[in-house]
Amino acid sequence: MKHPVFFIMLMAAFMIQPARSQEDTERPPNFEKFDAMRIAFITEQLELTSAEAEKFWPVYNEYQKMKQDLRDKMHALHKNFMDNEATLSDKEVEDILAQHIELQKKESTLDIDYNRKFSEVLSARKVMKLYMAETHFKSFLLRQIRGNERRGGPPDQRLP
Repeated sequence: MKHPVFFIMLMAAFMIQPARSQEDTERPPNFEKFDAMRIAFITEQLELTSAEAEKFWPVYNEYQKMKQDLRDKMHALHKNFMDNEATLSDKEVEDILAQHIELQKKESTLDIDYNRKFSEVLSARKVMKLYMAETHFKSFLLRQIRGNERRGGPPDQRLP
């Protein structure tokens, strides 16, 4: 795709954003920018038609919200362990570990369920491209953050 199309998709990404809940106020200040960049990147990589995008984005946004909810629970569980490790009994640590494994199972089940849902709205080729695009986008962000840290600035200052 050509550059003008990418920028149009980036602008459209701002309009596709799912509604943010009260919990989302805890997100980093550039979360909206990262999210818009991810949407534009995925749209370009998958070469979504407008008909495909109309069906795909609501499913994908729902998936991302559920996945983020699981990540938030995992983060809270890990924080609880780290904050209280010295005072936790062995039984409490075993309970935390069991919760950790249960959250991992839920995430795997979510991935399987949404793979099926993605396959209902996209071809298998585009679903595979989705997974690759997500990986490539995460790598891109990490490179941006690492590159900026080497220059001594906050990670978010280099991003467009």
